[in-house]
Formats: sequence, structure tokens, C-alpha cells
Amino acid sequence: MSTIAAFYGLYSPIRDLHGANTDNVTIATHNAYQIIRFERHLDIFVEAGMQHGFIHARLLISGLDDFYGAAHFLAVAGVLIGLFLARPDHYGGGGTPWHCALPPP
Repeated sequence: MSTIAAFYGLYSPIRDLHGANTDNVTIATHNAYQIIRFERHLDIFVEAGMQHGFIHARLLISGLDDFYGAAHFLAVAGVLIGLFLARPDHYGGGGTPWHCALPPP
């Protein structure tokens, strides 16, 4: 479990560093507006009403954001661990970083 915490500890600052980049925010905003225009063209844009209803529920938004981050990380870790346990022979040398991170038996 400490290995997972260590990898997450390294992953979070890297993700935050790249996600906070102004260029990335500008590109993401531009892409979002393109999607909204396309949805409006198809007359399927319904998010504005939902967003308006929840925009002031900061505690709910923050909680759901934390849940998403934790669930995303745990799901990926769970799948990788499950695959390793189910078919360890397919990992070969790929397990070497795990062996380096884990204490010796």
C-alpha cells in the first residue's frame, strides 16, 4: 500500500503542474466551446441548465471532484494489480520497478 501512496504522491504534483499550464487551459476552453457549438447545432446541449443548478453547491462540487480523483486512481491501480495477480507471467521484466520500490522480503 505504501508503494501505491508513493506513486500517487509523485503523480499528483506532475498532473497538477501540467494541468495548471495556461496554454492547456486555453486549449481546453477552446475545445469545450467547439463541443458546445456542435451540441447546440444538433439541439442536444442540455448541460447549461444542470450547471446553473449546481454551480453554487461548492461543497458538492469539491466532494465529487475528490471522489473522481480517488476513484480514477484506485480503479487504475486495482486493474493493474488484478492483472498482475491473474497473469504474473505476462509481466516479465515489467515488474522490475515494483521490485525496486518494494522492500526486500
